[in-house]
Amino acid sequence: AVTVTQTISRDPALRSDGGITKMGSGRLSLFGGGAYSGPTVVGQGTLRLGGALPTNAVVVLAGATLSLADGRFRAFAPVSLTAGQSGASGLELEAGAGSVCDALALPLGASVGALSVSLVASNGVSSYWLPGDYTVVTYAGTAPDVGSWSTLAPTGVFATFEVQPTLKRVVLHVSGTASTSVWLKAGSGAWSTSANWTVAPASDPATSVLFGSAPGAAASVSIGSAVTVGSM
Repeated sequence: AVTVTQTISRDPALRSDGGITKMGSGRLSLFGGGAYSGPTVVGQGTLRLGGALPTNAVVVLAGATLSLADGRFRAFAPVSLTAGQSGASGLELEAGAGSVCDALALPLGASVGALSVSLVASNGVSSYWLPGDYTVVTYAGTAPDVGSWSTLAPTGVFATFEVQPTLKRVVLHVSGTASTSVWLKAGSGAWSTSANWTVAPASDPATSVLFGSAPGAAASVSIGSAVTVGSM
């Protein structure tokens, strides 16, 4: 994982440039913004954009991921976009309380096929799957076909895409199911706080709880009184 905090720009003596192509399986974070005119191509791994977002052409190849997790909730509106051709491209969006999240604004003529959408917390590391209705995409032209879109929601979380033509947006509806109590909170928290789970776990030998990727780092779950579970 590499983070660049300086602005990426071309030599001012040159009138144009070749843009940026991200290669390699690691994560590259460009948090200083970009001042270049060529395309932004995510060929492999993850490219995380921050600072002044580029408005030039963006291409996300199959198997690669474009991330907007930079500590702010905002829309990304490239002049053209190609993603999800010959395989799924990843889209990582930052989400928070009140169903706020980053959004990808599809321009006219965008070519978007299969997308794998994931929600992350403000630290950009832990997942974020609290129940809510998240506007993940807006579009200017024809509504995208979300039939091949998927999510990286953890076990116990139910997530579906809905195209809303009147508002020209795609909403990701997230809810929990009762099969397993899945921890949702980024970092530490209290076991007894129901909002920290997809469904609050009952103190019962039949209860199953799962601590997945949500904590993101070393974390502790405080238990005020004894609880019983069947599996964890």
